[in-house]
Amino acid sequence: MPNDIARDFARCERGLVVGPAGCGKTHLIAKAVGLAEGKQLVLTHTHAGVHALRTKICENDITSAQYRVTTIDSLALCFVRAFPHLAGWASDYPSDDEEWTALRVAACRLFRCRAPRRVLRASYAGIFVDEYQDCCGTQHAMIEAIAEIFPCRIVGDPLQAIYSELHERDIVKWSEVKRTFSVIGELTVPYRWLKTNPELGEWLADVRFRLMKGCEVDFTNSCGAVNWIQFTDERVKISSCQKTYNKEGVIAICKWHNQCVDIAAKTKNHFSALESVECSDLLKAAESIENSTGINRLECIVDFARKCLTGMTALTNLFDRMKKGAAYSPHSPDKVRLWSAMQAVAKSTELREVTDLMSAIDNISDSHYFKRRELWQEMSRTLQYYDPGSGITLREAAWRRRDYVRRNGRRVLSHRVIATPLLIKGLEFHHALLLDASQMKSAEELYVALTRGALSLTVLSSTPRVERTIPAYLQEI
Repeated sequence: MPNDIARDFARCERGLVVGPAGCGKTHLIAKAVGLAEGKQLVLTHTHAGVHALRTKICENDITSAQYRVTTIDSLALCFVRAFPHLAGWASDYPSDDEEWTALRVAACRLFRCRAPRRVLRASYAGIFVDEYQDCCGTQHAMIEAIAEIFPCRIVGDPLQAIYSELHERDIVKWSEVKRTFSVIGELTVPYRWLKTNPELGEWLADVRFRLMKGCEVDFTNSCGAVNWIQFTDERVKISSCQKTYNKEGVIAICKWHNQCVDIAAKTKNHFSALESVECSDLLKAAESIENSTGINRLECIVDFARKCLTGMTALTNLFDRMKKGAAYSPHSPDKVRLWSAMQAVAKSTELREVTDLMSAIDNISDSHYFKRRELWQEMSRTLQYYDPGSGITLREAAWRRRDYVRRNGRRVLSHRVIATPLLIKGLEFHHALLLDASQMKSAEELYVALTRGALSLTVLSSTPRVERTIPAYLQEI
């Protein structure tokens, strides 16, 4: 990447750089942070994005004293908590979409007040915002307010604007973004594929052109850059996943989270389903477990185990037996431990017994596989570090774990992950496996899904050709 682009970006007061997927937007920010004067605040949207930015910045030998990376919403939450009366904010943490919108509105008010501005100005010399096309209207208003304090530079790609479906009533048009931030450059070199698979990079550049024109995309017309598989039924998805068991850095992509969970279960621990950072199922389960006792608490844990794991027949049968008061004399060591742990939970009010039961469930000798590994492990960690004398609830402890992830970023540790486009946008993998291209209904969602793999791309669809309406930002004109 030419240094003059990064230098101009670092020195401008307000600027926008547009770049397609894989063309080095994250690298541009990292370079610009190193060239900018003073400590820089770097914002993005997701916990995975935080990790990606921090990794790229560290690769450029930039010290932590020169920057801070967090999400836009985390910044908003941090400041409204610091100035609750000034912001008019009384809640501890937003619990739904309406409260998140209210949080952003409160932050907009806050960032136009003198005291918070002084804190920002004393802490940072400028700001960079990644993935700006994912900003909703209230986030854009927040950034506009911050841009009045010090230099603000943004990067984005309107063809990757897939978050709009999450905030249909709070959208900022790309044309409005460009009125606030002048375009100072465009990235065009597909670095992601330049050394690994240049043919795929060229094909994706053509796909981008076709999607912008509303033209047909042909997965078989790629000169071998794309492996197209005709999708006939769900078994094709599983067999396609099985062919990647010997590979690392694989992302399988589905439209919906429940599809990801179902396929992860059928791959027998070879794929892990990625959870959202909010992970509402974790918070609900923590609350249910803590607010119940005896056999009711045991039932909550059994239900949670069935949600996270396959092969829970033995656990369910033992619970039914215990519920009926039937006698049971287990013979195998794993069943002895399981039955004893279940009895302890039913008789005790202590949450430490729940930790022992979860460990016993992990060690059942019957064949069982994860459906939602991350959810199960997060509950285990929450219970492990929970201090009943701390004055906080188990739900609050679970929330703090997820909030730590939100603020510090999360590494995708599994060799093979299955997730929705919303959870992996901005991330790079070695191999991408799009399990049903027909479910990617918009040009934006299809483009994001197709551009995740640096080494290979496999696409499943009922027909080799798809066509989408032109991207939303081009319909603004």
